[in-house]
Amino acid sequence: MQNLSKYFPFLLFIFYFSLCLTTLSFYPTAFGDSNEVIAAGFSSSALHPPGMPLQTVIVYLFSHLPIPATTIAFKANLVSALFHSLTLVFVYATSTKILNFVLTKKKRGYFLIEIISLTTALSLGCSYLFWLYSNTLEVYPINNFLAISSFYLALQIYEQKKTNLKQYLLLGILLGSGLAQHPTFILVIPGLLVLLWFKIRKSFILGFQLSITTISTFIFATILLLLFNQNSPITWAFQKNLNGLWRFISSADHVQSDASNAYLTTLYLPENITALIRYLATTLPQNFTWLGVMLFLLGIFGAYKHLSRRVFWGLITLIVCTGPILAFYLTFPSSSLPPAYVHMITGVTERMYLLGFVFLSLLLSLAFYQLTIWVKVKQLVFVFLLFPLYLLISNYHAVDLSNYNFAQAYAQQTLQNAQPNSTIFCFSDISCFSFLYEQTIHNKHLDKIIISAQPNLGHQFRQKYFPELARFDSLVDEQRIGNMIDWSLKNNRAVYLAELTPYYLETLGLDGKNYALSPNGYLLKVTRTQAQLKPFSYKIDQVLAVKPTDPRNQFELSFKAMLMQQHATNATLYARAGHKDWALQEAELANNLYSNQKEVVNLIEKIKNY
Repeated sequence: MQNLSKYFPFLLFIFYFSLCLTTLSFYPTAFGDSNEVIAAGFSSSALHPPGMPLQTVIVYLFSHLPIPATTIAFKANLVSALFHSLTLVFVYATSTKILNFVLTKKKRGYFLIEIISLTTALSLGCSYLFWLYSNTLEVYPINNFLAISSFYLALQIYEQKKTNLKQYLLLGILLGSGLAQHPTFILVIPGLLVLLWFKIRKSFILGFQLSITTISTFIFATILLLLFNQNSPITWAFQKNLNGLWRFISSADHVQSDASNAYLTTLYLPENITALIRYLATTLPQNFTWLGVMLFLLGIFGAYKHLSRRVFWGLITLIVCTGPILAFYLTFPSSSLPPAYVHMITGVTERMYLLGFVFLSLLLSLAFYQLTIWVKVKQLVFVFLLFPLYLLISNYHAVDLSNYNFAQAYAQQTLQNAQPNSTIFCFSDISCFSFLYEQTIHNKHLDKIIISAQPNLGHQFRQKYFPELARFDSLVDEQRIGNMIDWSLKNNRAVYLAELTPYYLETLGLDGKNYALSPNGYLLKVTRTQAQLKPFSYKIDQVLAVKPTDPRNQFELSFKAMLMQQHATNATLYARAGHKDWALQEAELANNLYSNQKEVVNLIEKIKNY
């Protein structure tokens, strides 16, 4: 019977991958960079800095698989399901290896190590954030897989007395691939150094080989960026030389935006401490429950008591660097800011916690083992399985994205409402990547020029097809947008704005000083003089307004808040033009989408009393 344990990793993979197939999104979700990653991968284009070339290659292969009765988004989203399933397999294997350090064969009991490791892996897999990002494409599942497989291989190297050069070579490839995949991967390296330093320092050749392999793999991966399609509207531009490549992968030229603000922050202790407390007291319980948090604490005790000092400090260093230190570094936006912005930045920040969750989950295995020492009941190990079962049941509906088509429907209706041969300016990832997804994946609305507030996005595409517009990309932000609006109007192109922010409203003179704005569904139309207004119907919003949203789903909340702001703006413009009924309809829809906003409630009262 004990030989059955060798099938556990395979059964774990099949179970979790099959589970993900029931919740996997068939559509582009617009969660974070999801739509961009799909579109860039499908068209073999360069993603936003640092480029993540391995992600693009893998998504390209998956999105072109000949799978019938599926969408391109579904095939691309399979990447997340696959690599998170593989991540769980390595969490299981790593947990097993750690417990093997602790237990002798006589003390292992009947499937003790296997059941504890299985429980550990499933607990991570059924936690909210990990499962959510198993259902929609993002860069983090591959990142998580490379990180945990690197740690597993490092543990193998640690326990072997003889040097195996192939293992060092493979570890270097994993590290180089991880560094090319996402900048947060660098947080894994300190823990691996703590674990393996005693071996590397004894042999200059080993350290040199590991370093060269890591650097070579990183360079090879980043050079792939030079081969990608530079003429796609979804491609991020960079100079095709070593200096341009370095500035791109180091994000030196990455213009700050709402989303990118979550990655870099100046050190301000009150905000950093608040972010850390929020991570420990809110984010962890939301994903693993308070019982899980207590198990983590017990796991630290078990690790300290049973593991060797080097393995203990290696594991703790990994957990601290990828968890609390990262959480301390990444602050949250002020609640006084627009809710769409707050939710989006919060979502962008929280998804980077996934790497820490992977290593944090390993403490569960040590906690469960410690409980078997204190409670002398052989069947207790099977009771542990109730914990991931509870997470599965409580999170299933919250992470189910199989029918989440709101972002795609929004983009399709928005582009449909815009006139042919028009220019559409978008000011956030939700609208920009959703519009470009439709053009790149479905080859629709190609007569419409989509222009992002990020000048590097689509610059070379504009340089080839619209050189008159591309020359404005070197200007300061508001000057760039203003000149592009003027150029479009002079060339008889209708001009629209998506997700217009108050900043651009004032700096571009869009508040009535230089241009007139009129509602056009999810867009605002820009004209020299006030255009004739008309009402619009919003079937998507009516459904979304009654759909319950899990408070942990920051990107769906951001989407609702974005629509709320658009309808509130429409209501204001209708009211100013004397269309009270249309204005009230827009304002009430705004309130239904995102209720209890003081500005919207006051707007409704003003319109009623108008």
